[in-house]
Amino acid sequence: MELAALESAELTVSDLRGQLLEASDEVELAASELVQLQLVRQRWEAQSADARRELAERERLADELAAVVGPAALGAAAPPGEAGVQLAADPEDEIGWPILQEGPAADRLRERILGVSY
Repeated sequence: MELAALESAELTVSDLRGQLLEASDEVELAASELVQLQLVRQRWEAQSADARRELAERERLADELAAVVGPAALGAAAPPGEAGVQLAADPEDEIGWPILQEGPAADRLRERILGVSY
């Protein structure tokens, strides 16, 4: 009888070892997936921060462009004494192309956009 109880206990231990190995594999897989998710989160946060910085820079450039171009190009009348933008019409079509007023702000804008120093 003792032999049967010993064999039964041995089978139980063997079964429990198999369950432990299976659970250990699942834990390792879950840990690996967690690391991957953390890396994805870090990249997402970094890219989000980069995108916010880029949007802020574009807003700043748009504000600078609006200041240089003037209200006439934005559909409003230019205040008295401000040249703002002139529209050079091509006789071949109906599009008016804006011409920036001259000055330091226009030079800075050209430098930022074209990478050319004036």
